[in-house]
Amino acid sequence: MPLRLNVGVTKQVGPQEYSSAGASCDSELELPEGIRQWDFAEYREKVRGAYAAAHRAVDDELGRLRERARPPGPDR
Repeated sequence: MPLRLNVGVTKQVGPQEYSSAGASCDSELELPEGIRQWDFAEYREKVRGAYAAAHRAVDDELGRLRERARPPGPDR
């Protein structure tokens, strides 16, 4: 039976005018069959990598939403 890792990151920010924007990234990864034989450090590294990727995806999406919400200015 495969071992599955579920990772989720959610972040909400409150820009000006009392509105907010949020983004979420949820992933499920199937880990290799030999995972039970790994040492803890290697398993922890897989988990950290999955969370780092989810955080990057959420931050990228929030940046895109903030850019779209910026009022037009002289440089736009």
